[in-house]
Amino acid sequence: MSDALRDINDIDPVGWWPLAPGWWVVAITLVLLLYLIKSNRSALVAWFKRPRAAWRRDARRQLFELLKRLEIADQKTLATELSELVRRIAVARCGRETCAGLSGTEWLEWLTANDPGSFDWNSHGELLQELTYAPPAEQDHRPQFEQMIKATIGWTEASTCSVKTSV
Repeated sequence: MSDALRDINDIDPVGWWPLAPGWWVVAITLVLLLYLIKSNRSALVAWFKRPRAAWRRDARRQLFELLKRLEIADQKTLATELSELVRRIAVARCGRETCAGLSGTEWLEWLTANDPGSFDWNSHGELLQELTYAPPAEQDHRPQFEQMIKATIGWTEASTCSVKTSV
């Protein structure tokens, strides 16, 4: 009976060559990636050095906080915070040289001309300038603040700044 049982032979070891199709895809992708990195090194360095759009997230967060506080906050405080935030967003989007030196009517005209949502800052934005330095107001300007905050949210969502001259 022992002659009927045969000895178990070892299975042949699996060689590493030829590679499976998945490894060919990985190898070719790696070679192409190295080639692209070498050929476009300056573009890659520029991409890593470009400023990140973290200011957009921060600005949107602050604008939504202003919207939440709209009913309970002091209107003078709202005007001050919104005015400062609009200025910071405009400088971040379009550069300090283009808009940081503007004030008064020039600032509102520039905002109106460069707003991606075509919001009329000339008529609505005067509230920001007047209320910031005025005594406590008895009139309720919350609907205008809501419009301005929503228009400013549009500024954060716009991808580029196409600077136009004022109207």
